Amino acid sequence: MSRYYPPSTTIHGMEEQQLIYEQAENYDDPLRCPVKLFEFYLTKCPESVKCRQDVLYLLPEATCVPESPLWFSSQPLSASTMDHMLTRIKTVRDVNDIHLSMSQTSFDNNNNNNNQGRS
Repeated sequence: MSRYYPPSTTIHGMEEQQLIYEQAENYDDPLRCPVKLFEFYLTKCPESVKCRQDVLYLLPEATCVPESPLWFSSQPLSASTMDHMLTRIKTVRDVNDIHLSMSQTSFDNNNNNNNQGRS
């Protein structure tokens, strides 16, 4: 189990409450486990950022290879870079969803045509 304690904020006149976010491990498939992936990510980050709570996404090192001890610099990604990356991820997902729905429609049509020829 991984836990994240975001910085607490106090609202005037209200009691301070500490939020806790938890992520359970995926014991059935460690290669797709978010906790294990995060732990691995930390092994490829510089020591200076491992305990910081104000930065998560770091710039990749320009010359890293899989065998490199570090894959990331201590410099955070800019908000515009993050926005660009998330837009691309969303676009790829949307294209994939359309492709999958078209493939399913084509599969259904082929099945219907094959079944009609057998009647």
